[in-house]
Amino acid sequence: MRGIVTASSGWARRILLVLGLAAGLYQLVANVAFLLVLMGAVPHGRIAMTLGVCARDRFCEVKAVGPGAASAAGLRAGDQLRFDRTVEAMRQETDEQELFAGDRIGATIRRGERTRHVEMIAAPSPWNIHPAALTSDKFLVGVAVLIVIVGLFVMMRAGSRLSVLLLGAGVACIGATDVVPFWWWRDPLAFRAFTAWSDVTLNAGALLVFAFAREFRREASGQDGALARWALWGLIIVTGAWMVFGEVVSQTGLPGPDELTSTWLWILLTDVPYALAVLTLALGWRDAPRPEKKRYGYVVPAVLMITMRQILDVLASIAGNFDPTNNPVVLGMDVLPLAGLLLLVYAVLRHKVIDLGFAVNRTLVYGVVSAVLLAAFGLIEWAVDHFVPIEGREKNALVDAAIAVGVFLTFHRVRDAVEGGVEGLFFRRWQRAEADLRRFVREAAFITEGPALSEAFVRALGQFGEGAQATVYLQDGRGYARASGQVDRIPGEFDANLPALVRLRADLKPLEVEEGALAACLIAPMVNRNEMIGVALLGPKPSGVSYRPDEIELVGWAARQIGLDLHALKVEQLEAANVDLSKTVAVLERSLALRPA
Repeated sequence: MRGIVTASSGWARRILLVLGLAAGLYQLVANVAFLLVLMGAVPHGRIAMTLGVCARDRFCEVKAVGPGAASAAGLRAGDQLRFDRTVEAMRQETDEQELFAGDRIGATIRRGERTRHVEMIAAPSPWNIHPAALTSDKFLVGVAVLIVIVGLFVMMRAGSRLSVLLLGAGVACIGATDVVPFWWWRDPLAFRAFTAWSDVTLNAGALLVFAFAREFRREASGQDGALARWALWGLIIVTGAWMVFGEVVSQTGLPGPDELTSTWLWILLTDVPYALAVLTLALGWRDAPRPEKKRYGYVVPAVLMITMRQILDVLASIAGNFDPTNNPVVLGMDVLPLAGLLLLVYAVLRHKVIDLGFAVNRTLVYGVVSAVLLAAFGLIEWAVDHFVPIEGREKNALVDAAIAVGVFLTFHRVRDAVEGGVEGLFFRRWQRAEADLRRFVREAAFITEGPALSEAFVRALGQFGEGAQATVYLQDGRGYARASGQVDRIPGEFDANLPALVRLRADLKPLEVEEGALAACLIAPMVNRNEMIGVALLGPKPSGVSYRPDEIELVGWAARQIGLDLHALKVEQLEAANVDLSKTVAVLERSLALRPA
C-alpha cells in the first residue's frame, strides 16, 4: 500500500480518504437498513418456495412449495423455474434471504414441455430463525454499526498521518456485512453496482488493516520488511482476481470452484491478512522505542479483537451454525469485536494512541456520557411503566410527574459526578501536567536568581512537553541570546527581525512556526508591559503529537509570568547594584572629605 500512498503524495491520500469514506458510509446505510429489517421495522417477505440446484440455463428445480404466493401461482415440487431477473435467484428462502413484503417476483415455469409466466407477490412473514440467533444477529449488526462509525470518525481526524487513515478505513470495512439495503434489491442496476461495492468493502478490510500495521510499524520503529511488502501486494492481486472471477461467474453462469476450494480461498483472503497484521504489529512492538511500546500495547489486542469478528464469521460459516446458544464461536463474534472497539476508543481517548484533538476528545466523551445518562433515565421510566402496577390515570400522571421532577433534579448532579470521573479517567495525565506547570509558575516567584529561574523554567517546559527540548532566549542588544536550555538546529542567538519574532511582537501570543530558522518550534513571548524581553521555545514532542490549543495557551501564560519574574529579578539586581554603587560613592566622598586640602 505504501508506494502508492506515500507521505508526500497528498492527492493519493485524498483519494484513499474519499474511497474509505464512501465504503464506510455505504456500510453504515446497509447495516442500519439490515438492522431495521431484523427488528421488524421493514416486514420480511415470503413466497413459500424452496429451490434446488440451478442449471446453466438459469432454470432451477422447485424442491418444495408451501401455502402462499408460490402455491397460489400453481407451482409444485418438480417444476423448473427461471426468474425474470437474475438477481431473484439470490433471493431464495433461507434464513438469510433478502425478500421483503410486497416484492413482485416474475418467473417462467417449465413443466415437461409446457412453459408459462407467473408473478408472485411476497407476503409478510416472520424471520425463520431461532430467537437467540436473531437476537445475536441484531447485536452483531449493532456492533458493526458502531465499528463503522468509529472508522469514519478516525478517518475524518487522520490529518496527514497515513497510518491513522489506513486504520480508519480498515475499521470501517471490518464493520461491513454482505447485505444490500432492501430498497436497492428492487432495481437490478443498483443491486449489481452496490453488490460489487459491498464485495469490495468486505475484502478490503483485511488488506487495509495489514497496510495499517505496516505503516504503524514504520512510523514507530522505522522498520518495514520486504517480505511484508510483497505479501501485501500478493494478497491485493489474489483478492482482485478472485473478485473479478466471482463477478464473471455470476454474470455468465459459468461453473465456479467447488465448495472446498471456495472455503480455502475465503480463509486465505480473510484470515491470512489479519494474522499478518497482528504479526507485523507484534514485530513493531518489539522494535519500537520504549515510549512507543505502550501505544502498541493497546493497539495490538484492540485490532486483534476487532478483526475476530471476520475471522470467527469464517469459522461459523464453515460449521454452518450461527446459533449462539450452542456455538461459542458466534458468542465470540458478538463479544470480542465490541471489547476491542471499547479498548481502541479507550486507548485513543485516554492514552492518545491516535491523537484526535483535545477538544474533539472531550466533546466525544462528554457527549457519550450525556447520551448514556439520558438513556439510563429513559430506561428507568420505561421500567416503572411496565413493571410497577399503577391503576388509574391520575396516579399514572402523578408517577410520570414525579419521574420528570426526579430527572430534572438529579440529572445535572449525576452528569457532573460521572463527568468528573471521566475527567479523571481519560484526562488525568493532562490535568497533572497542567497542575505541575501552574505550580512551578507559582513557586517561581521565590527563586532569587535569574539564571536559576531560566534553567528551572526550561526543565518545567520539557516535562510539560512530554520530554520535548526547551530553551529560553533573553533580549541582548539588537537580538536575542540563549540563556538556558537548547533545541536542536536552533542557533545560540538570532536577530530580532526574524519574521516569526516580528509576528510574535505584533500579536504577543504564542505560535507554532512551520518554516524558517525557528521551524517546528512552539514560541511564546516573555513580555514586560508591551516589550518582548525574551522568548521561550519548545521543540516538537518526541511522540510526534501536535500541541493542543489549551497546551499552547498555557505555555503562553507561563512564559508571560516567568518573563515578569525575570524582569523583576533584573530590576532587583539593578537596584542592588545601584545601592552598592551608591554606598561606594558615599565611601569615596567621605574619604575625599577627610583628605587634607
